[in-house]
Amino acid sequence: MAAPASEKEHMKEDEEVATERKQDALAEEEEDGILCAVCRSTDGDPSDPIVFCDGCDLMVHATCYGNPLAQSIPDGDWFCSLCSAGAAGKKGKPARPPCRLCPARGGAMKRTTDGAWAHIACALLVPEVFFRDPDGREAIDCSLVPGRRFTRRCYICESSRGCALECSQPRCDLGFHVSCGLNGGLCIEYREEKGGGVVAGFCREHTKLWEKQQLTGKYKIVSRGQQ
Repeated sequence: MAAPASEKEHMKEDEEVATERKQDALAEEEEDGILCAVCRSTDGDPSDPIVFCDGCDLMVHATCYGNPLAQSIPDGDWFCSLCSAGAAGKKGKPARPPCRLCPARGGAMKRTTDGAWAHIACALLVPEVFFRDPDGREAIDCSLVPGRRFTRRCYICESSRGCALECSQPRCDLGFHVSCGLNGGLCIEYREEKGGGVVAGFCREHTKLWEKQQLTGKYKIVSRGQQ
């Protein structure tokens, strides 16, 4: 049975309000200009400040970045892993090496165990990737990532370079890079389930359904790991 017109109008108004709030929050973050490159939040406090790299102006929370910031905040200059490695691009500008897990270059990156570089955010959200030093978020190990992820095409950037997640909606075949998904506002999050941790990520269409579910509770959308 179809929902009454008044109920549909109310649901539409709720969705519009939620969208406006989300846009306002993003606008405030962009206007402020201080955004953690890992969690993409502006929130910070004295116990977990956003620290700036003096080499490339990278901004990260101490806990998001891991060591050495997780151990102590330097009183003087601080240089991120890329700058500390002495990797310099043309004309002395900070290097922007490719990420092992996505096509995006530069940013909050750490060394992988095979000598490449990877974004901390990608390492956190690609299910099979792990840090050999989880407390310090060092030594990103990509050895357990199945080959299919490295051949899947990202429907957002249309590149098969890097490692793509599958949309968590069971019957959806779309894949996307972590960085492309985050930049596009897709829902990608880590969840603790009964069987362990799972990453739930949805394409644009199913992100919208997920958002409606959170708002109204009238939509049923589950991740593959929850079936």
